[in-house]
Amino acid sequence: MNKDWFESILVSALTSAFMFILYSIFEVFILVVMGVLAASIAVFAAMFMRDPERVPGPGIISPADGKVREILERDGMTRISIFMNVHNVHVNRVPMKGKVAGLEYRKGAHRPAYKKESDANERNRTYLDTEIGQVVVTQIAGSFARRIHVFVKEGERVKKGTRLGRISFGSRVDIDLPSDKVIVKVKPGEKVKANMTTIAEIKGPVNTTTERVAEVMT
Repeated sequence: MNKDWFESILVSALTSAFMFILYSIFEVFILVVMGVLAASIAVFAAMFMRDPERVPGPGIISPADGKVREILERDGMTRISIFMNVHNVHVNRVPMKGKVAGLEYRKGAHRPAYKKESDANERNRTYLDTEIGQVVVTQIAGSFARRIHVFVKEGERVKKGTRLGRISFGSRVDIDLPSDKVIVKVKPGEKVKANMTTIAEIKGPVNTTTERVAEVMT
């Protein structure tokens, strides 16, 4: 858990306890309201910041918790779009091993992530060089999410399941995969878990040259 968030949770919890102690002394109802509010903030922050340890599933794993919003094919790439609700774990994961080839941040709107208009929202793209070619993971802010955190760096070699980043208060994560290299294993409306759910499998054996490149990158 991020140190700043841990401190925020601790301060909120201590504030709540202090309000209830004051109420027991002065019996002023507003102190109860303030105590409940502070406790609610602490619980919500703790729920949002949870980051459970998970064993990576087989194949290409989901980069995010949530529900598959849509699956599109365009320009030789298959895009799997995952909508993250406020109750989901908000830490995103690397879907397969490789090397971070680039990071691209783009300012934008903050429309609801489940709507088509969210294509114009603020986002960060992480480009991964992998054994099947370039894979792109896009973190997209929604109407409530106002900050995207990225944990990886350009040039970094990453393993499957590495923590890629986090979107504050949810939204949407897209993953683009080479259509001719994968078999999609999920469908729209299906719930997925980051680092656990297999969203795609690689078609057939990967050629030895590509395998050697992947081994060097990791």
